[in-house]
Amino acid sequence: MEYRTQKILLTGKISDELRDYFVWLCHQSNNLYNSVLYQVRQSHFEICPTYEYFDEAQMYRTAYKDRLVKASYAQLCKDFKDNKHYQALGGQSAQQSIKSVVEAISSYNKLIRAWWRGELNNKPKVPSYRTSGGMYQVVFTAQNSDYDDIAGGCRLSISRANKSELTTSE
Repeated sequence: MEYRTQKILLTGKISDELRDYFVWLCHQSNNLYNSVLYQVRQSHFEICPTYEYFDEAQMYRTAYKDRLVKASYAQLCKDFKDNKHYQALGGQSAQQSIKSVVEAISSYNKLIRAWWRGELNNKPKVPSYRTSGGMYQVVFTAQNSDYDDIAGGCRLSISRANKSELTTSE
């Protein structure tokens, strides 16, 4: 099976309405990423034990013990399928944003294991949130897009939640 990724840059050939729609989708993707990461982080900190100590300045501190963060892609998709940002993006594009969170958590887990083995000098941090109001990538898979090399056009699917607001032209 051949996998192919194609990055298509939008140029001045699109309408302002379409550009605004893509910017809105990127905001929805950013919000979904932060929502999913919030749930993962909160569930991690709920089960993560703490320890107490005095630092170098003899200040009393409390910290979380270093543990791996658990994140199940299938469970997160199930938990967020009714989320307004998930609905706005549509199934497959929203799932790709959730997959990005799971990949970030997986990378953290690999780094924390390396730190435990002494392979890293600095302790890694749990992935942090993206900038509020920012934009994040929206991924259209081969199943929810159709690219025509000959005509030079691309047909992207629109989520059911947005179809009534948008008009399509053939």
